[in-house]
Amino acid sequence: MGKVKAEYIWMDGHKPTSKLRSKTKIIDGPVKKVEEIPEWGFDGSSTMQAEGNDSDCALKPVCFTRDPIRGGDHILVMCEVFNGGEAHVARPKDPEQVNDREWSEYVFVRANPKGIYYERWVHTHGCKKWFNAVRNTSTDEILKVYKLGETPPSVKEFKNTLKSPSGEPEMGSGNFTVKKP
Repeated sequence: MGKVKAEYIWMDGHKPTSKLRSKTKIIDGPVKKVEEIPEWGFDGSSTMQAEGNDSDCALKPVCFTRDPIRGGDHILVMCEVFNGGEAHVARPKDPEQVNDREWSEYVFVRANPKGIYYERWVHTHGCKKWFNAVRNTSTDEILKVYKLGETPPSVKEFKNTLKSPSGEPEMGSGNFTVKKP
């Protein structure tokens, strides 16, 4: 197995007209499937895709093609941009066939449970790699971490102990500043 240059390409957040951005990563190749291309992080504050105080973003490869300039096994990789948040959000299998409502639900709608939650995190001050974490949102306890692409652990592995200092019901805002009478 050799090394290839993968040119990650994405749209930035400039208004009113987005610009193309790219950066190159050396990966193992040749690449046969998009699943073989790793996700990669970047600072989204310079591309208008994140605030400066929370600017880590991830590039998720969605398709690739042979690089016509570099040639050989080198590739161009088209990417979606993700901030942290809910893990394992499935991209529509055939995005050209979904309607506007379905696409907006994929882009904007996320679960917000109280209890066990699967999240995407980045090691900001260390290796800059993204990983998944299982967290209890009512206690902020990290229950398990695992690599991107690994099978998520079953929710049955964890005891869902809802704790709320304000005495909130199991479903709710998680606003701990509101005290119940």
